[in-house]
Amino acid sequence: MLQRASTGDRDAFGVLYDRHVRAVYWQAFRVVRDADAAEDVTQETFVVAWRRSRTIRLV
Repeated sequence: MLQRASTGDRDAFGVLYDRHVRAVYWQAFRVVRDADAAEDVTQETFVVAWRRSRTIRLV
């Protein structure tokens, strides 16, 4: 899935998002202790991940 996402495949990225959004949110929440801030951090995390998805190198 990550390989497909790294080629700009939006559907693959959507699958990765669905799989990991809750874990990212809860990790952010543990750090910031605020639901709204955790949502912002989660959103920004996935926006940056999408923007940089074409630079992912799989080894």
